[in-house]
Amino acid sequence: MAEGAEVLLDYDISQPTEHRDERGCLVELLKGDELSGEKKILGQIYFVTFEKLRVIRGNHYHIKKEEWFIVAQGRLHVELQDVDTREHVSLVLDSKRDGYVRLRIGKKIAHAFMNISPTATMVNYASQSYHQTDPDTFPYVLIKR
Repeated sequence: MAEGAEVLLDYDISQPTEHRDERGCLVELLKGDELSGEKKILGQIYFVTFEKLRVIRGNHYHIKKEEWFIVAQGRLHVELQDVDTREHVSLVLDSKRDGYVRLRIGKKIAHAFMNISPTATMVNYASQSYHQTDPDTFPYVLIKR
């Protein structure tokens, strides 16, 4: 990409609402009133662990669903690429340095995560549930194993 070119990938990073007291922290991953239209239907919430350094997850994209991620613990190297335009972004999400930030990934944005800490945990919301008969998951290698 040319220097100074605007990147138009369908993703964003935002600060979720965080409630902290002497017991710890509660972070609001995503609230229904932040969603509209077809996104308002509950999809699927899950968490993902990275048990070793350099574990890679993702390396795919979706056509029908969007996803929201928060790194709850650890550091992850993230690669994103628009499968149509080939626009590309590299990020590092670090739960200690950045606090809890929310990464939204739009449809047809390939994504891959690599653990760059001893272990990591990520919480995810997908706008649609996973169905084995129609997984809406298409391989797209951004980080080689």
